[in-house]
Amino acid sequence: GDVKWPQGLLKSRQAQHMAYVASGKEAAHTILNLLRERQEAAQVLLISPGVAADRPSLADFQQWLKRQRQSPRALADAVRWAASVLESETQDEDTEIGAGSPEGCSITILTEAGETEDKVFLEELEGQGHVVRSRQLSPEESLHEEVAKEASQLLA
Repeated sequence: GDVKWPQGLLKSRQAQHMAYVASGKEAAHTILNLLRERQEAAQVLLISPGVAADRPSLADFQQWLKRQRQSPRALADAVRWAASVLESETQDEDTEIGAGSPEGCSITILTEAGETEDKVFLEELEGQGHVVRSRQLSPEESLHEEVAKEASQLLA
């Protein structure tokens, strides 16, 4: 994931303790890349890190382009942005998840009932010196309520 936008935000903040919350595969990659860039231990809550965001098809993109009434330059910028996203995703796949991030990060992984827990992902994080806690919700538990509980524990 692209770490430039959160880095700009974080440069303007001075904090002794950082906590991050990310939902989905792309966001998890972005947070782990950010930790690698910052080289500061932090507490992290990853929600469903194995779930990828829905991606529009080429046909969807072509239909969107037809509806646009913008300048050719704006459309070219949109195409360039889409290509750069695909390129960065390819590069991310080549990098081991969380590789190079600082040791001592506390990572909580929260998955919904019925989701498959990624054991390889957990082992990679633990092998890099992170304290990892994984929890799968039961069908009776509310994802929203449990995320709120976990996030408040990060900030305590």
